[in-house]
Amino acid sequence: MVTCLLILLIEALAASLLWRCHHQVLAGEQAVAWWQSRLADARREVQARHDLEANRQLVEETVDFATASVERIHRAIADLSFDLCGSGSRPVREVHDHTSGLVYRQIRGTNRGIGKLMSGLLKSPARDDRDD
Repeated sequence: MVTCLLILLIEALAASLLWRCHHQVLAGEQAVAWWQSRLADARREVQARHDLEANRQLVEETVDFATASVERIHRAIADLSFDLCGSGSRPVREVHDHTSGLVYRQIRGTNRGIGKLMSGLLKSPARDDRDD
């Protein structure tokens, strides 16, 4: 009889331990699922930032290329016009070349500045994770 009671007591303890373990496993599975979700979110955010940076770089390169193309066309037209006017147009040509050079350098500088600003914004976190 005592043996039966001991066996029942051991079985009850084992069942209680199994029940606790089962709930701890469920809690662990929920924690793993939560972390997997966070990891997936982080991966999506990293990919989105990477895509934005690639697009930013493409836009910056496109503006540089377009600026260089417009500048070459502008210079060719100006050279043709000033060459037709002869040497008397030299002072005007110098002012024109200086001014247009400044304008194109300013466009390039602004383009690079905007690119650096955008890169900086893309590198900084968009949200504060300390609230989680």
